[in-house]
Amino acid sequence: MVQIFNFHNFKICFKERLVGEGSCKLWFELPYKGKCTSRLDIPVSKGGLMPSCTGKNDGIYRFDHSSALENFMYYGDYFHIGRVCDAYYKCLGGTITVVKCENGTVFHMDSNTCKPGNSSLPNSCQLYCNPEKTSIDPFPVNVDECPYPLQFSEKTGRCENFTEVACGDYLETKYLNRHQGNCYYVNPSDCLNLNDGVYPHPHSKNLTLFIRCYRNRLVEEGNCPIDREWGTQTYPYKGNCTHRFAISTSDASYGLLSSCSSMQDGNYQFRTRPCDAYYRCEGGRATAVKCPEHTYYDVTSRRCSSAVACYRSYWESLFYNRHGGYCDTRNIRDCLYLPNGVHRDPRRSPSSFIRCYGNRLVEEGKCTIDSVWGTQTFIYNGTCTQRFAILASEADYGLLPSCSAKPDGNYQFRTRPCDAYYRCEGGRATAVKCPEHTLFDVTRRTCASNVACYRA
Repeated sequence: MVQIFNFHNFKICFKERLVGEGSCKLWFELPYKGKCTSRLDIPVSKGGLMPSCTGKNDGIYRFDHSSALENFMYYGDYFHIGRVCDAYYKCLGGTITVVKCENGTVFHMDSNTCKPGNSSLPNSCQLYCNPEKTSIDPFPVNVDECPYPLQFSEKTGRCENFTEVACGDYLETKYLNRHQGNCYYVNPSDCLNLNDGVYPHPHSKNLTLFIRCYRNRLVEEGNCPIDREWGTQTYPYKGNCTHRFAISTSDASYGLLSSCSSMQDGNYQFRTRPCDAYYRCEGGRATAVKCPEHTYYDVTSRRCSSAVACYRSYWESLFYNRHGGYCDTRNIRDCLYLPNGVHRDPRRSPSSFIRCYGNRLVEEGKCTIDSVWGTQTFIYNGTCTQRFAILASEADYGLLPSCSAKPDGNYQFRTRPCDAYYRCEGGRATAVKCPEHTLFDVTRRTCASNVACYRA
């Protein structure tokens, strides 16, 4: 006889002697009545998934959640969902018959049959039945999940933007902690109790990183850009990426906007930026104001004017080493012999830049994260460029291989083999990002859907 121990493992006994042991080879089988048997053919009372038809009307039923799923995560069902897509059961006169869907089909509740094509599940909006999905982890066979934050549309039979899907009475999960796609240090539940807008990244010490929330969902993460008008870094503040001179010093360590709580209404000079801007006090409220181009703040009239000297100014000096205002580690002479444009900051990291115009340093900043490639950008050929478009032979942070000795064609990135590739044409290399929901197919050497990611 066969005795069960530890779920799908078993012992073989003969005349009260142990003559062998082993385990069922298929993930959905258990030892039952002397042989390995599908859990669909084992009653719930015996540890299987076959329910009882007692008290049920004749008809077709979808397998539902039950106490039988208590330990089901050992069988490839991490979230205790059950066999809801690839099988169903019939009740006739109190007798149950389990029906397994044929390969390439899933159960459709609207027709009570197995047929090709995706179908919805009654227990959630992001899960659905997919006949092409044959893996069993973290969901059962044929149970698939839309990439966060998409949801399954019964109308189109595909995963769509959640704003365009009506869930009705279905469970609308807003923060599934485990989902397909690349989530690294971002947790979709971060937005569960937040209003729409931009917030500081809760899992990073980088003060310029943000998450964007919309309808309690995390829909974007990134790096706040340089404010082009003010020429300074922006930070997440009150729902938006905001430059430092509009952030109160009392609200954040990087804020540079003084308080007006004890000041009379009027215009005041920034202590750290005295020339091309000022702040206005009205009813105890402070507002940053940028002077129009070619004007400076006049300390006498207390407004921006042309043809006035800039008090504590460095703006009209090409390379004065000591100047008023704020300079951090910059040296105005950095632009003295450089052409107009963006250049790598000679005193900071490779992702920092300076902008030169008329041999003057007019802006400094830090390159942002590329939203398409999801990687840091660096100064390259006069612009902020993502790493996979920078030749490895020209910079230590570049990841684009050389095509000098390769025939024309598409090639797999060694460090990013799945969602991108590089093209060689006439010895010139170009980085290409695969469209969403596609991967690089090493056989056809192009991006395609429904292919496994192969690391060459």
